[in-house]
Amino acid sequence: SFLTRALNRERNQTCWSALSPRALLIIFYLNCVAFILDSSESSKCCFEKQKAFVLKFSTRLAMLPVDFELRVRMAVVQFSSSVYIEHRFSDFKDLDTFQGKVSAMNYIGHGTYTTYAITNTTQMLVKETPKNSVRVAVLMTDGVDHPRNPDVLTAAAEAKGYGIKIFAIGLSSIAQQRQNNAKLRAIASAPPQQFVQSLMDPLLEEKLLREMVSVEQWRFYPELLPGRDPPLPPPPIESLCPFIVTENTVRKYLIKHK
Repeated sequence: SFLTRALNRERNQTCWSALSPRALLIIFYLNCVAFILDSSESSKCCFEKQKAFVLKFSTRLAMLPVDFELRVRMAVVQFSSSVYIEHRFSDFKDLDTFQGKVSAMNYIGHGTYTTYAITNTTQMLVKETPKNSVRVAVLMTDGVDHPRNPDVLTAAAEAKGYGIKIFAIGLSSIAQQRQNNAKLRAIASAPPQQFVQSLMDPLLEEKLLREMVSVEQWRFYPELLPGRDPPLPPPPIESLCPFIVTENTVRKYLIKHK
C-alpha cells in the first residue's frame, strides 16, 4: 500500500525517532463526488448533455495531477419523481466501469422532485464514504420542482450538516430566472459564485475543477501534530483532502493491515 511503501522508504533513510514532525508527514487524498442528474420532463432536452458532461468531467477529475497519491471515488444518481442510484460509491472500482454506467443511463421523464435526490445522495455519502473524506455533490437541475416536492432547502441544509459540499449546475436559461436562480443559490454551498455554475458555460469543466480542488485545500488535524509552532505551510493547490499521519498512526495502520 501507499503507506507501507512510504514507511519503508523512510526506514531505509533514517529511524523514526530522528525525524522531525515535518518529516513524519505522509499525505493521503480521498475525494468522493456524487453526480446528480435531472431526468425529469422539464430537463428532457438536457439529459444527454448532462451525461456528456459527467463523462468528460469525471475523466478530468480522475486524471488530476498531484504530487501525492490520489484516490477519487464517484457515484451517479438520476432523478425525476423517483431516485435511481445508478452507480454507488461502494461499487466504484475504476473510471471505465463508472463511465459505462453513466453511458447506459436512460431518460426517465415525469415530475421533478429534487428533495428526494438530495436526501438519497446524502444518505449514500454518509454511509459509503469515510467521515474524513471530501464529500461533494454536483446537482444538475434548473431549480423548477413539482408543486408537491417537499422542502428542498431542508434537505440541502441536512446535507451541508454532514459536511457535504453542494455544487448546483443550472441546465438552461430557465435556471437564470430570478426565482429559480435564488433557489439554486440557496441549495448550493456558500459562496454562490463558487458553488453555482451553468451547464451552458463553455468553461464549466475548468471552473468546476478549480473550485472543487479548492473546496478542501487545507484540512488540518491538530490532534495528530500537537504543539506545532510555527504551523506547517499549506499543501499545493492540487491538494484535495490531506490526511496527516504521524508515526503512531502509521504503526497502527500497518498492524491493522498486516
